[in-house]
Amino acid sequence: MDEKDHTPKVNLTYHVTDDALVYATYSEGFRPGGVNRRGTFPPYNSDFLKNYEIGWKTSWINNRLRLNGAIYHADWDDFQFSFLGDNGLTNLTNAGGAKLEGIEADLQWAVTSSFSLFGGFALQRAELSQDFCLSLGTDGKPLPEAQCDSVEFTGSGTRLPSTPKFKGSLTGRYEFPVAGMDGHFQASVVHEGSKRTALLESENSVLGDSDAYTLVDLSFGVQKEKWEAELFVKNAFDERASLYNYSECSVDICGGIVYSIMNQPRTIGLKYTQKF
Repeated sequence: MDEKDHTPKVNLTYHVTDDALVYATYSEGFRPGGVNRRGTFPPYNSDFLKNYEIGWKTSWINNRLRLNGAIYHADWDDFQFSFLGDNGLTNLTNAGGAKLEGIEADLQWAVTSSFSLFGGFALQRAELSQDFCLSLGTDGKPLPEAQCDSVEFTGSGTRLPSTPKFKGSLTGRYEFPVAGMDGHFQASVVHEGSKRTALLESENSVLGDSDAYTLVDLSFGVQKEKWEAELFVKNAFDERASLYNYSECSVDICGGIVYSIMNQPRTIGLKYTQKF
């Protein structure tokens, strides 16, 4: 198949002061279509994204505090949706429309000459803007609800998979002298909200949502001239988080056999670095 398109982008920036600017961006993007590995399943078409974004970049307290952020809305037309089909082969089809919107921000703050904070968060909503049926009509488009089997139908407003409503992180770092060396202690916390595993309700009810989780990392290190040693603890509280759930084949064939990709368990280690 032969397809072509263009990807325009327009950006306007205004410096409110020497330490603050605001911007507005409009952009478009697309991914080409293609053919499926299973020849009896129809080809899929390009999908298109239109993005509208306003944001800000600011500096405060003599450049010791930087706060950036953006608010966005995107319309995603004919987005390409993958699923397990016959013989365990992944099929791609166009799943109608979706909308993505949210707010995100990040900060860098030198609280004192020794203590710094880094962090960010994102609030987002990603959902279908049209009904979707896994079965296609003769025109290659999803069937309407009245002609669609209930196990293959998902209604408008359904959350897109793998997209939590909230995620955020915060890192604090304290630097201090110790026994003639430069020492540091650092603590990081990362939180991610629950997220849907599959687009179709018939699949998601079997695979289940991925629960929210919070991970904490700690480290203490010293350095002098050309060497550095650091003791670290990843996932300090040994949180068990399911990052992704899946089945080896279609859930109506594999039944309730669900696999999960888990996060790294608590890991304690010592790292040494030597510069030559």
